[in-house]
Amino acid sequence: MNSQESSSYEEKRKYPRKRCITPVEYIILLEPKGSGLIKNISEGGLGLLIDKYLPPQTIIKVKFTLPEDEQAEPIETVGKIVWCRETENGYLAGLQFLT
Repeated sequence: MNSQESSSYEEKRKYPRKRCITPVEYIILLEPKGSGLIKNISEGGLGLLIDKYLPPQTIIKVKFTLPEDEQAEPIETVGKIVWCRETENGYLAGLQFLT
């Protein structure tokens, strides 16, 4: 992705992103649990690095702990995959919070 594409993505964002690298577990109903890393977080959703393609509109449950508050109870919420694309390290996906 070049800098022009990157800036166009950022302009469409409703909420500012905070860089956040932390493990995440996710569940797709009736499928095995998956895992990955949260790359960034905002009030509206997460940027995820995951090991398999999740089609847009897929509803998943995520569970994670924020790095600055690892002693806190894990956060569990539901979200919808908005986009997913392959990278060198797996798949990068955008998750929109639904709850």
